[in-house]
Amino acid sequence: MKQKLILQLDIPMHAQGKGRPRSGQSGVHYTPKDTRNKEAYMMMTAAKEMGDKPIVSGPIILSIGILISLKKNLTKAEKIRYEKGMMYPTQKPDIDNILKSIMDALNGIVWLDDKQVVRVIIFKDYTELRPLIQVKIEEMVDDDG
Repeated sequence: MKQKLILQLDIPMHAQGKGRPRSGQSGVHYTPKDTRNKEAYMMMTAAKEMGDKPIVSGPIILSIGILISLKKNLTKAEKIRYEKGMMYPTQKPDIDNILKSIMDALNGIVWLDDKQVVRVIIFKDYTELRPLIQVKIEEMVDDDG
């Protein structure tokens, strides 16, 4: 099997984990508004980049980089740790909740269903620039195709 690049996205936004479903007074379950809005933005960004490309039906490799803005007022010790590559964003959002939100947002736009994702590479790191979510989608294809 080889990998065929389908899409690379840079989504300029703060990463947010998928919000827990809520229940209304009528007992109907719903996704929180902020989660819906962030997923809608990811959907629109992906749809724009997909253009006329067909939705992927085969197995997917999904690579995600979550870049979190470094706080402005680092202590001297924090600055040294950051410059040495020894400082990591261990705060929320949890990486698995971010993944779920991204996978749900891309359903029906890039792939038919997120059950097609068979491999995931994901990391969180700091950036001195704006917050960013980098997404790379590859389809696993036969060596012939």
